Amino acid sequence: MITIKKGDTLAFIVRRRDKDNNPLTGDANKLYSQLRNNKDILVADMVITETDVPGDYLFQISSEITKGFDVGQYVFDIEYRNGDLVKSSETFQVKIIKDVTRHV
Repeated sequence: MITIKKGDTLAFIVRRRDKDNNPLTGDANKLYSQLRNNKDILVADMVITETDVPGDYLFQISSEITKGFDVGQYVFDIEYRNGDLVKSSETFQVKIIKDVTRHV
């Protein structure tokens, strides 16, 4: 489970490798992920970019977007699409908790 505070940036790295542990690059436009609330309502699409490290992809939702989230549990998975091939990861949980310090 990933835990962030309301109004913080949700960001994590996904490392993609083939069966021989070689980095898989150039796939950012084939990866998709959506964050949904406990009522299965879409709250945000994740922005996915390739990093400077071959095979590492940054998944991110900005603090501007997360400040509008309710405190609670959310879910996402990661989908890979390449032509007719579609694969999805396990479902992951994100917990949004109350933020104490708020910049006005």
